[in-house]
Amino acid sequence: MAYRRRSSIQMQAATETVAVAPASSAAERPARPRTRMMRQYDLVERVRSYNPDTNEDLLNRAYVYAMKAHGTQTRASGDPYFSHPLEVAAILTNLKLDDATIVAALLHDTI
Repeated sequence: MAYRRRSSIQMQAATETVAVAPASSAAERPARPRTRMMRQYDLVERVRSYNPDTNEDLLNRAYVYAMKAHGTQTRASGDPYFSHPLEVAAILTNLKLDDATIVAALLHDTI
């Protein structure tokens, strides 16, 4: 296969015709609709729906501790940092897992 070197004029013409996408910043991105974070009592009720003997105090303490530990931290997306552990806990309640596992989900980003 023959390979031909382009002249500098051909290279310049080729680079001038390349379309460059404008750089986008986070400020220019359209805002995503934010979903409401699950409240403490919602989490407890979800667990209670499949485990009537749930340790409500343990779940409440883990929720409050994780919420305080993350404070006002936000992710690059602008979402509260606490939203991730809370979503993990919600997924685990859908799987009907035990209290200790739900607590571990809430606390997994606090250490």
